[in-house]
Amino acid sequence: MKMLKSTKIAIIGILSLFTLFLVSKAEARPGERVSFQLFYDQLAPYGEWVDDPEYGFVWLPDAGPNFMPYSSNGYWVMTKYGNTWVSNYEWGWAPFHYGRWYHTDYYGWAWVPDYEWGPAWVTWRSGGGYYGWAPLGPRMSIAVNVRIPSFHWVFVPNRYITSPYLHRYYVSHRNQVRIYNRTTIINNVYVINSKKYVSGPARRDIERSTGSRVSVRAINNSSQPTRVAVNSRSVSLYRPSIDENTRSQARPSQIVDAQTARARVAERATANRNSVQATASRSGLESREANRRTVEGREATSSRTNAREATRAVQQPRVVAGRSATQAPANNSRRMEAREANRRTVMGREATRAVQQPRVVTGRSAIQAPANNSRRTEAREATPRQSVAREATRSRVEGRATTRSNGNR
Repeated sequence: MKMLKSTKIAIIGILSLFTLFLVSKAEARPGERVSFQLFYDQLAPYGEWVDDPEYGFVWLPDAGPNFMPYSSNGYWVMTKYGNTWVSNYEWGWAPFHYGRWYHTDYYGWAWVPDYEWGPAWVTWRSGGGYYGWAPLGPRMSIAVNVRIPSFHWVFVPNRYITSPYLHRYYVSHRNQVRIYNRTTIINNVYVINSKKYVSGPARRDIERSTGSRVSVRAINNSSQPTRVAVNSRSVSLYRPSIDENTRSQARPSQIVDAQTARARVAERATANRNSVQATASRSGLESREANRRTVEGREATSSRTNAREATRAVQQPRVVAGRSATQAPANNSRRMEAREANRRTVMGREATRAVQQPRVVTGRSAIQAPANNSRRTEAREATPRQSVAREATRSRVEGRATTRSNGNR
């Protein structure tokens, strides 16, 4: 009998543990209370759980080095709870509606799970034409206004607060401090069933800022822990009731100690910096190579153009003083040679023409000199024999005239 009782007790214990396991692994129906184990199991594929000495088990998302909660890959919609964060991550149903986020130099952003659901665990500011928000850290009360570091804040111009492409309008980090100093805290709180929720800017304020009507969407409970779905009337998200009493029994299946997690984060940061530097280096090399190719292309095009111009200059004849002369190529030295040759040719023709064309001087026939003084000199130098011949002819004519005169006497 004792053995039978022991066996029954053992079987009951096993069934109890198995039931607890199934509850934690199963998908909860809307409004159903589930074990805290749900967080550990559902988020494990998307990051790693770290045993932190201060907060216990915290979750580090595998979302890249530039990840920031309530900033990366999401936007705001208005629901009956106020401004509600809609995340585009598959796992966004949990870390942005349960628990709190905090930032350290060791991990970056880390999430501390908790059992209470909310539209978004943030604090809000407004002023100077901007809305801003920042994550509430662990143990921060929504009723206490604490000074949160400036780089935790996200600011956008008021008119873009309802945009589904909110990330396009974020203010740069270098302007955050200036804008922060021009804003004040928003203390709007929404109360449902004695629970307070930070609702952020009021609907009427947003409508005045955007100049358009703001729809208040209903929240529908999804049956599966998947990405939030939004339409014009509602927001469907997974929001089970978490049994707080199961927290002490829950535990991640794979746990990374804090020292190892810090080393991994440092390695990823180093790898990211190296990747950025390598990308910048490749971009620089590619840019320089492109510039070099562009310059070479221009030089080659210029060379081809010069070659075509030179060929055309050689092949196309031109008329100089009624005769066909070869046009000099585009090259400067060849142009100079061609000009000099043309100049000499023209001077020679002018000198010949000056010798051959006669003119009448005091009733006698004489050779007409060119008009230009320099050309006259060249013509005289070029034709010394003709001058001598003319002098001899003049002497014979004068001799005949003297003989005739004597005969007449």
